[in-house]
Amino acid sequence: MKAVGGFGEPSMMTYNPAGEANWTPFAQKLKSDGITYLSFVGTDSNLVLLYKAMREVGYVPEVVLNDANFYSSIMVAEGNAVANEGFLARTMYAPFEEADQFPGMASYLDMMETYNPEGRIAGLGLQATSALLMFVTSANACLDSNSNVLERECVLAEGLKINSWTGGGLHSETNPAAKTSPKCGLIMGVKDGKWARVYPELGSADDNGGGWHCDEDGAVEIEGDFGDVTSGVDPTRPN
Repeated sequence: MKAVGGFGEPSMMTYNPAGEANWTPFAQKLKSDGITYLSFVGTDSNLVLLYKAMREVGYVPEVVLNDANFYSSIMVAEGNAVANEGFLARTMYAPFEEADQFPGMASYLDMMETYNPEGRIAGLGLQATSALLMFVTSANACLDSNSNVLERECVLAEGLKINSWTGGGLHSETNPAAKTSPKCGLIMGVKDGKWARVYPELGSADDNGGGWHCDEDGAVEIEGDFGDVTSGVDPTRPN
């Protein structure tokens, strides 16, 4: 997890990928270091446990900004809701709560209710659906009335021709052909135990992408090896 206190340099704390038996030392370190901004990498189930530990020590950072996998029902389940505690999640996908504003999301929820009513409504399902739709689009471009043979080389080549893709309106525009990240997104937050849009406000000046905020600097290229190939005990891990 990455943490920032005031205007200081960011610090890193590592934890067991499988989770911790006791998250209190992590919460206490956040408190003692005066951390005001936290970004957590991992699973929502582990973050829920860290949140409980932070509440127990009486300290929660002002802002906890994470990626889309934390935009989940677990975070707002009874007893877990981080209502009004600065919890935010950025996403490029249409909000489940705004299906009336995004027809693609309405279709996805209808599909789930019809064919998999017990299935989990989550970001991974949206990713899989968008990927499947892109596969079908590419596959259809490879088939004609004279052939029922589908070759993977053709499907890949057709997919790399697609320069504008939204998964049928499930997410902001991407460019698979250029292999670039989307430059548009939005931020969801937890308010009174429920997910709600925080930014941009629909119809505002910052909403410049049909419900998204788009910025030419919204995606940047990074260079280097950012993987951690070390082994053994990390000195930044609280005991």
